[in-house]
This record gives sequence, C-alpha cells and structure tokens, in this order.
Amino acid sequence: MVDPAWPARPQPASLRHSVVWRVGRSRTGLLPMLFLLVLLAAALLAGVLAPYSPTRQSLFRAFEAPGRDHWVGTDDLGRDVFSRVLYGTRASLRVALLATVFSAVAGTLLGLVSGWWTGTLDNVIMRLMDALLAFPTIVLALGIIAMLGPGMNNAMLAIGIVGTPVFARLVRSQVLALRERPFVEAARALGRPEWGIIWHHGLPNTLPVIIVQTSLRLAEAVLVESALSFLGMGVQPPTPSLGMMLNDARGFLTYAPWMALAPGLTIFFTVLSINLLGDTLRDVLDPRLRGEPQGTV
Repeated sequence: MVDPAWPARPQPASLRHSVVWRVGRSRTGLLPMLFLLVLLAAALLAGVLAPYSPTRQSLFRAFEAPGRDHWVGTDDLGRDVFSRVLYGTRASLRVALLATVFSAVAGTLLGLVSGWWTGTLDNVIMRLMDALLAFPTIVLALGIIAMLGPGMNNAMLAIGIVGTPVFARLVRSQVLALRERPFVEAARALGRPEWGIIWHHGLPNTLPVIIVQTSLRLAEAVLVESALSFLGMGVQPPTPSLGMMLNDARGFLTYAPWMALAPGLTIFFTVLSINLLGDTLRDVLDPRLRGEPQGTV
C-alpha cells in the first residue's frame, strides 16, 4: 500500500526536456535563452551572414556612419563593423566556452577527490586553490599569459586555470555533505568501490550546482577574454575580437561612436543574458527553491 502522506513521484521527461521546459516558462529565462541561441547561431554562421570580410580594408570608406552599405558603419581602416562583430563574437565565445569547460571539468575532478578523500591530499589541493584565489582574476590571467605568451589558446588556458578553484571548492563542499548520507553508507555496505560510489552518487548529486556555476562562470569568462583582448594579450590580429575592437575604438569615441557601441553592447547583452539564464537555472534546479523534498533515495 502506498502511503498517502507521501505523494507518488511523477514520471517526468528527461532532465534535458524538463529543464528547457521550465526555463521556457520563466519570464527571466526565455528571452535570455533565445538571445543566446540567436547569438550562437550568428557566430557559427558568421561566414554566411557577414556581408564583408572582417579584415578587408578600404581607407576611402573609413569612419563611414551606419547606412545601407554598412549597417553598423566602418572603423578607422574602413572595415565593416557588423562583420567584425560577428567574427569577434565567434572568437570570444569560443575562448569563453572552452575555458569554462576546462574549469568545470578540472575543478569538478579536484573537488570530488578533495572532498571524498580528506586528509593530506585534501589539504594540498585546497591550499593550491587558495593560492590561486588569492590573486584577482584578471591579474592572475595576465600573469599566466605573460609566462606563456599572448594568443587565443594561451588566453583560453589562462581563463580556464583561474576559474578552476571556484568549481573545486564548490564541488568539495557538496561532496563533504554527501559522503555521510545514508544512501552512500548503504552503497559502501553493499561493497561498492569508492570510485563507483563517486560516479553513481557523488557526481550526479553535484551536477545541479555545477551546471549553475558553469553558466555564471561563462559570463565572467566572456568579460575576462574581452579584457585580455583589450589589453592585447588575448586574441591576436588579424582575427577580430570584441575586446580588441573596443581597444581600437577608444581613440574615436566622439568621432565614430559606433565603433565602440557595437562590440560594447554585444558584450553587455551577452553577459547580462548569461547571468539571467544562470539565475533561472538555479531556481529550476534547486529543489529548495521549488519547494520539493530534498535528498536522493
């Protein structure tokens, strides 16, 4: 007989469909999700959508205001700003996405190991993470790139490294709370190996917070990549990037403001949309905010 005091658990669709459906119903999640999908599609199809080559120069058309031929105007070398924004968005998103994936994977592995096997290994890993967290993000990224040299791949690695400690400490805190739960003790009593318990119980129960932190970290990675490119330490010419475009435009803000407005607004709305989507994912994935019973049976 089923206890009427405990409602029967519904049979939902897959997690992917459930999360997308809930985000789509949210007022603060639908528009950011649609904007990011359009932005990602535009970046991937930049070669098709861009009306001009991002590196094509025409000094006779320098500082041309937005119009029929050039929708967002041209820069100081006569290059089409709209085309450069499309290609610059592709470069910025590529660096930010791959760096965030690196941070999430490395930080999750370190957090799982540190939280599950406390002791000397835990102390070594956490002190290393504390040392990385002692530096401001942009300063540490600049220091790493100064050792490796400027470039897209090195910027990607630097941003990935500086984002790893956040994931490691977050996952460790989740694992410390999970390792003493009854279902973990039951798995140990059944003779399951520790790595099997981590894979089947530890990692799945930390995925919601990892997903939310990944979305929030992605927004910061976009900003850091833009800052590095602005300083000339990220994506290198002739490949356009949003931060580099802002650096090129800073001497012409009063004469040709469209040179800065286009990449600046792209960065602003991208970061804003990612943050709003991250907040919505937190509300969707956190059972405490949905009023659902917690725990894994």
